[in-house]
Amino acid sequence: MARVKKNEKLCDVEAKYVGLRRILQQLVDRKHPYAKKMKEAGVRPEHIRNYADLPLLPCTTKKDLLNNYPTGWL
Repeated sequence: MARVKKNEKLCDVEAKYVGLRRILQQLVDRKHPYAKKMKEAGVRPEHIRNYADLPLLPCTTKKDLLNNYPTGWL
């Protein structure tokens, strides 16, 4: 389950994951370079449901940024 701050409601935490999934889906729809990294890792936006799923997301490296400079990551 997601980590919840003392004064934060569970529905607020869920709303954050809904927003994250929406952003990830936009990256996929726009064929963003990060979407390619997600595909290589076998991760889709719907796989991210809570805090425990965050390690599934691939890390961005300096090489990724340099390979897609100047507009690939905007």
